[in-house]
Amino acid sequence: TNIDAFLTRLYNSIGWFFFTRPARAVGVTLSILGPLIYVEEFVRGRYPLLQFGDSFLAAFALFFIFQFITLIIHELGHAMAVKRAGRSVPRGGFMLYYGFPVGFVDTTDIWMASRRARLITSFAGPYTGLALGGVCALAAFFFPQGATGALFFAWGFVLLVNTLFNFNPLLELDGYYMLVDWLEKPSLRPRALSFVRGALWEKIRAREKFSREEIFFALFGIASLGYAAFAILLALQFWRLRLASLAGEALTGANIFAQSATLLLGTLFVIPLALALYAWGRKLFAQVAARLAGLNTRAEKLARREALDALRAIPLWQDLPEARHLEIARAMREENIATGTAVVRQGEAGDTFYIVARGEFEVDVNGERVRRIVRGDYFGEMALLNHAPRNASVIALQPSRVFALDGIIFDALLARDLQTKKQLEAAFAYRAEIAALPLFRELTPSELDLVLAKLEPQSVDAGTVIIRQGEAGDRFYIIRRGRVEVTQNGRYISTHGAGATFGEIALLYNIPRTATVCALEPTELLTLTATDFSDVLARYLKRAETLQNLSQEHFRRYNSQPASLE
Repeated sequence: TNIDAFLTRLYNSIGWFFFTRPARAVGVTLSILGPLIYVEEFVRGRYPLLQFGDSFLAAFALFFIFQFITLIIHELGHAMAVKRAGRSVPRGGFMLYYGFPVGFVDTTDIWMASRRARLITSFAGPYTGLALGGVCALAAFFFPQGATGALFFAWGFVLLVNTLFNFNPLLELDGYYMLVDWLEKPSLRPRALSFVRGALWEKIRAREKFSREEIFFALFGIASLGYAAFAILLALQFWRLRLASLAGEALTGANIFAQSATLLLGTLFVIPLALALYAWGRKLFAQVAARLAGLNTRAEKLARREALDALRAIPLWQDLPEARHLEIARAMREENIATGTAVVRQGEAGDTFYIVARGEFEVDVNGERVRRIVRGDYFGEMALLNHAPRNASVIALQPSRVFALDGIIFDALLARDLQTKKQLEAAFAYRAEIAALPLFRELTPSELDLVLAKLEPQSVDAGTVIIRQGEAGDRFYIIRRGRVEVTQNGRYISTHGAGATFGEIALLYNIPRTATVCALEPTELLTLTATDFSDVLARYLKRAETLQNLSQEHFRRYNSQPASLE
C-alpha cells in the first residue's frame, strides 16, 4: 500500500521533533542509560528473565505481542528518517516473515540520497528501539515491584535485544547496511563469503600475499559464517530450555485455555523453524532458489539494492540522474545461469543488457575464447540502443547469476527522457569504438572501463606537430579520427589513420622520440600519460608484450631503430 502521504503528515506533525537537538540529546541519554539500568535490574533480580508473574506462558505470549509492536516502531523510525531526507516511501504495510506477521516500509528511495542520509536512515530504526528501551528500563526501575514494572521490563528487554540484533553487522540488517555505506563496499557480505569459499583457499595454497581488502573480506566472511553457526546453536539451546518449562507449566495444569495457547504458540514456533530449515535447504539448490526468488518481499528488496549497487559501479551509468538509477534497478530481473549455458549467441538479435552478479563467463568470437568476464562485468549494452546482432557468444563457466534489463523496458523508461537516452547513446558508442581497437579488443568490461577513465581526448589542427623527434616522451597516442604523417630525419616513413597508435617506444624503452608525427588534417586523438601507460596499460592490464610486439613490427617495417610510428 502507498502510505507516503500518511507518513509525510506524520513527519510534519510530530516526526520532525525527534530529529531536533533536544530530542537527540534525550534519545542518546536514554540509549546509554537503558542498558546500564538493565544490568542493574539483572543484579537486583526483581524481574525474572522471560517470566511474568511466575508464568513462562504469559512471558512467551507477551514476547510475541511486544515483538510485533517493536517492529512497527522500528520501521516507523526508518520511515521518518526517509521523510527527513526529502525522499518518498512508496510502499508499506504488513507481511509474513518466516511465519511471523511484521510491519515493513519500502526505503529504497533513500538509496538515491547522500551517504549521510542513508546512514541516518539505517541507524534510525534500531536507535528508535534503543531509546524506547531506555524509557522502559527507567519505568521498570522506578515502579514498585509488580505487574506494571514487569511489563515495562519485558518490553524493554525485547526492544534492547531487537536493537542488538539490528546493529550486528554480521547479519544483513541495519548494522550491516550502515557498514556497507560507511565503507562504500556494495554487496559486502556476498563478496566476502564468495572470497572465503573460493579465492581465499587458492591464495593460501599458492602462498600468495593478501591485499588489505582481501584480508578484510576473509575476516568478515569467516566472522559471518562463525556467528551464523553460533547463533543457531545458541537459539536452539535457549528455546529448548524455555519451551520445556513453558510446555511443562501449561500441559500439566488443568487450564484448558493455557493448554490450547501452548499448542498454538508451539505451532507458531515450529512453523518458522520449519520454514527456516526449508529456506536453508533451498540454498543448496541454486536453480530451485532462483525460481522461488522474488516471492519474499525482503529478498526482492535486497535484490533491487544489489542491482542498484551494480549499476552505480559501472562508469557508463554513473552520470545518469539519480532517479533513473533506481527506476532501472527496479526494472532489472535476476537470472540464475547453469554451467555451460549460452546467455547470448553470436549473430542473434540482441535485446537484453546483463550485469554479472556472481560466477564466471567466457566470451567466444567465431568459436575462439577471447576473454573471461566475472562479477561486476557486463555485456550487451549496445542491444539497449540499436538491437544489433550479438558480436560474440557468452557462456557460463560455473553456476552464475546475472541482472538482466530488457531493451523494451529500457525504451519505455526513457521514452520521454530524450536527453538521457542521447547521453547513453553517445557513451555506449564511444565505448564500443574504443573496445574495437586492436589494443583493447581482449579487455574485460571492467578493464576497458579503467582505460576509458584514463584516456584523455585531444584535438589538433592540420599541420600540428604532435611529437617531435629527439624530444622526451611523455604520452602515448591513439588516433580516433583523422590522419597523421610519420617522418624520420626529414624522410617520409608512412601515413596512418583511425585506430593506429604511436608514442609507445619512448615510454617502453625510456629513450627520446625516434620520429616526428604531424597531423595531415584535423585529427582527434586519445592520449595516456606516461604514468598511466606504464602503470595501467603495460603492468595492470598486461599489455606490455603486445606493445613490444607492435614496436618490433614497426621496426622491421621501417628498417630503422625501434620507432613504432615515431
